[in-house]
Amino acid sequence: LQSAVSAGEVDALDAVKKSASDLRSDVKAMIEIDEALKETAGSIDRSLEAYLETSVGLSEKMLKGTADFSSMESQINTMTEQFNKTEKSLGDFRDEQKLEFTNAIKSANEKAQNTVYFGVGIGVLTIAILFAVGMTIATSLTRNINNVVDSLKDIAQGNGDLRRRIN
Repeated sequence: LQSAVSAGEVDALDAVKKSASDLRSDVKAMIEIDEALKETAGSIDRSLEAYLETSVGLSEKMLKGTADFSSMESQINTMTEQFNKTEKSLGDFRDEQKLEFTNAIKSANEKAQNTVYFGVGIGVLTIAILFAVGMTIATSLTRNINNVVDSLKDIAQGNGDLRRRIN
């Protein structure tokens, strides 16, 4: 706005209006994205609207040469207060959103870590079960093989009963 007024460029003022309109549209889109932001976004939008109305109006009057310089100081003070209020609202919103984002990331990391621990626990349990089943099967096979070997030794030494079935 300052450069538009000091250079006397109406196009720069139009660009400011366009940027302001885009910013207000973005603020309104926040409400559509998250209804919980309705109050905060509404407050930001009202503050922004008041600032823009004052500052753009004053800038237009200065460009057209219709500004009342006797009340200029109070208008500038009002505009400055509105700017500071808008800037604070936006800063507070940014800080709140950053905190929420940080907390969401922290929560997601904790959940991911818990999932990793759960996965490791399931893996260890699976290995233990497979080991127990494997040992049972190996013991059973070893016992059966030893029985066959003992039976064959008895037969080879001539002491075995040939009528006996090998299991």
